[in-house]
Amino acid sequence: MRLPAPLEHLQRRLAQAWHERAVTLKAASFALVGVVNTVVDYGVFLAGYYLVDLPLVPANVLAWLVAVSGSYVMNCYITFAAESGRQLRWRAYGAFVASGVAGVITNTAVLVLASRWMPVPAAKLLAIAASFVVNFSLSQNGRANDEASDSPPLRRPRTMRRQMRDDENLTAERPTFVTHLECSASGARYAADELHNLSREGKPLLVHYDLGGVKKALSKEALTRRPRDLWRYRELLPVRRARDIVSLGEPLTPIVALPRLAKTCAAGEILVKDESRLPTGSFKARGLAMAVSMAKALGVAHMAMPTNGNAGAALSAYASRAGIKTTVFCPADTPEVNVREIALQGATVYRVNGLIDDCGKLVAEGAAKVGWFDTSTLKEPYRIEGKKTMGLELAEQLGWELPDVILYPTGGGTGLIGMWKAFAELEAIGFIGSKRPRMVAVQATGCAPIVRAFDAGAEHAPRWEDAHTIAAGIRVPQAIGDFLILRAVRESGGFAIAVTDEAITAAIDEVARAEGLLLCPEGAATYAALTAALADGRVGRNDRAMLCNCATGLKYPLPASERTLDRSRPIDFAAL
Repeated sequence: MRLPAPLEHLQRRLAQAWHERAVTLKAASFALVGVVNTVVDYGVFLAGYYLVDLPLVPANVLAWLVAVSGSYVMNCYITFAAESGRQLRWRAYGAFVASGVAGVITNTAVLVLASRWMPVPAAKLLAIAASFVVNFSLSQNGRANDEASDSPPLRRPRTMRRQMRDDENLTAERPTFVTHLECSASGARYAADELHNLSREGKPLLVHYDLGGVKKALSKEALTRRPRDLWRYRELLPVRRARDIVSLGEPLTPIVALPRLAKTCAAGEILVKDESRLPTGSFKARGLAMAVSMAKALGVAHMAMPTNGNAGAALSAYASRAGIKTTVFCPADTPEVNVREIALQGATVYRVNGLIDDCGKLVAEGAAKVGWFDTSTLKEPYRIEGKKTMGLELAEQLGWELPDVILYPTGGGTGLIGMWKAFAELEAIGFIGSKRPRMVAVQATGCAPIVRAFDAGAEHAPRWEDAHTIAAGIRVPQAIGDFLILRAVRESGGFAIAVTDEAITAAIDEVARAEGLLLCPEGAATYAALTAALADGRVGRNDRAMLCNCATGLKYPLPASERTLDRSRPIDFAAL
């Protein structure tokens, strides 16, 4: 049941008080429940005793049943609401029932005795006061025991610590702080918890949070006690209810150092955020896990998108997990493994004689004619919230110190925009300082609209004609979030750079042979860009550089290996 907006705001704030350990507001919630309980108990008793002519004890028990039912409902909405971060366990039910039974016995006993020497209405008030003393004592004892199991196990012996469940981030209700959505161009506000695509100006919508509330509710120390997956940052994510989370087990992806290549390149530290470990083998899982979870929460029945491969695979997998129908369009030359993966995981997929923006036009037309929900890059607000977890993760993994430079393979640019947003939010909640990495948009010379716009000092990037590159994921002729990409790059003091397909192929080979890490072409583009930027001085020799390997290299064509051995003939092992 949805409460009116003012009451819903009050309910959420009181519930958050339990998560924040805010003593004053917690006392206010106690007082609110107590006042309502008293009014209901007293009113129902007087009505039963005087108007219906019930005997004293039955009228009192009836009043107690009605009042305690109201208390239970209010506790569910406040003390144990999703925003409280607390779970209503069987122990809590038991304590609630025990204190209630003790309360009604005390209430009835005092009423019967006191009514012999004072008016019944006055005796009832005395009985209510006595039962409150008993209820409060018992419930506080039960609550203290319950909170001890939820609180940090810092003072308890190791043998008594509560074991952390590996799905706790997916099942525990946590406070939620989304306030509204905002047009990235005009600043116009849009209501949260409603279905949106682009703003009225045709620009991406960005999710905004009560970061002051997040700062009170979330600490670095609290994060250390949570399972190491994408959903550990729930207070900074848009999904309000645990039951709406659609997950395939998204781990924190590792940061892999490349020490041999750093030495070879005479570079500082070269790190790779290896996104290939995510479900469906690419970082598209981040954005689509969030988009599908919100689509589920908002009642979407059919999602559609254009893809160069990996995004379609992620949408197909997560939508099937959520029971949502999907339609996917991809360019005709999309890698075969991607097309088969999309189809196998439940989507209806079509090859199209065109590029990804041509596929996007088909999605838009279908959305207008038959009601598909358009899940194209930045045409809905939540993929960016999933992608921003890359920034949250790498900050935490590096001890809340950001690298000097981040090189990001840029097609639609959702991850670059998302990380830039994440860093601002982390500073606002006090997790990091004002230092930012220089953001570098990496593209291929065969499709480099962002590089061209950056070099020209333009705010928008016109369509790149005849787009071609072996790095299909960054073959995006025109990005709807072009101005957001360029804004982040310029604000950070970064730059945009394009590399050739030959340099990408050489980078795949070099990193695999030197470090044993198989990069996808888009990830290899960032290494090729780094070596070029080291050579021309745009990246310093002492800089700590972070690359992004956005997918597993196993999804792409690999060079042939033609060596054979005839075991029936003599073998010169020294020559092998």
